[in-house]
Amino acid sequence: MKKILLFYLFLLLPFLAFASPVQIGNLFYELSSTDKTAEVTSPAFEEGVTDIELVIPDKVTYDGVTYAVKKIRQSAFWGCRTITSLIISEGVESIGESAFGDCGSICSLTLPNSLKKIGDLAFFASSQLASVIIPKNVEEIGYQAFNFNSMSSIVVNEDNPYFDSRNNCNALIETATNTLLTGCKNTVIPNTVTAIGDGAFSNCRFTSIQLPYGIKSIGNSAFESCIYLASLSIPASVESIGTNAFYNCQSLKSIAIPEGVSLIPQGMCSDCLSLNTIILPSTITVIQENPFPDGVKDMFCYAVNPPKREYDGGYTIIPVYPDGKGDIYVPTTLHVPAVALDNYKTTELWKIFQEIVPLTEAETAITNTNADNADEEDGWCTLNGVKLKGKPTQKGLYIKDGKKVLVQ
Repeated sequence: MKKILLFYLFLLLPFLAFASPVQIGNLFYELSSTDKTAEVTSPAFEEGVTDIELVIPDKVTYDGVTYAVKKIRQSAFWGCRTITSLIISEGVESIGESAFGDCGSICSLTLPNSLKKIGDLAFFASSQLASVIIPKNVEEIGYQAFNFNSMSSIVVNEDNPYFDSRNNCNALIETATNTLLTGCKNTVIPNTVTAIGDGAFSNCRFTSIQLPYGIKSIGNSAFESCIYLASLSIPASVESIGTNAFYNCQSLKSIAIPEGVSLIPQGMCSDCLSLNTIILPSTITVIQENPFPDGVKDMFCYAVNPPKREYDGGYTIIPVYPDGKGDIYVPTTLHVPAVALDNYKTTELWKIFQEIVPLTEAETAITNTNADNADEEDGWCTLNGVKLKGKPTQKGLYIKDGKKVLVQ
């Protein structure tokens, strides 16, 4: 029996060796005696030391044995506010999930060409990070790895086959899907982008941004906490908008959702404190929980059939006082198609609005597709005034030579 136990213990020795991280310099590592590699596990900074210019080395030596540093462990430096500069040496291949997340003092970052994987949230909310260059061999970038930052420059090595920053756009784009994963305040979105990823522009410090025609989806929290964003035109090509897409955009004054969108997601414009005008298209059928803030002056809803609600609790479409009492919320006027006025006034979700009025003739002036010039390619715009390249192929409401045209 003893021989059997000793035999299994012998087999386990390589895995037991250095099971606990060891300190080498100002970092802790987990060392592998089998392949002589090392993984950075956590910092070993002296108490009270600030403004650390951290270099992750390519190799370390312990008890006379040299180990190649290949990985940085998950959450290794999460919330470390003392690092101001970070250089990761050649040889490191993987940065773990949340490894440098919430490191709010990192201003400078250098990534090695050996790097292959950047984990989810790896540099999330590293709010002082000014720029990033993605090396040529990076083949995997996790969920919101660089989001919720204040960067002004994003560059991808032109030899990288998986990601790009085409047309010097100052953005990180997944090449295969044409999805913009991370943008910054200087991003110019290429017209080849078809999707804005989750959190792509969260916390960006710009006042406006042009979304080109061709974008089909806007992800969850895509523009969350863009507190200076005052104007935004959503192109007619957009078909879906994610949860909290414009949450806490405190300077946004109006928003027009294009025809074709059928669902208003949870928290879409919640906490947008300056929002006073909302335009909902005729295609809206479902509205989820808490999509809009209080204080909205006018809501225009073009849907003939009152959209249904889809939520588990909280207030309805917009915070209002049904009895007109209270001094917190500004009463919102709801503008709806005249033929649907009674339906809105008697439907549970909508009847709480104190003032429901019919859309005016100017607001509902629609020419059908049989109009004399409706087949012409020039002169088409979205309801937001964005000029289109030719006649739209997607069904919906558009502007043609100054008139509203319903493309069926």
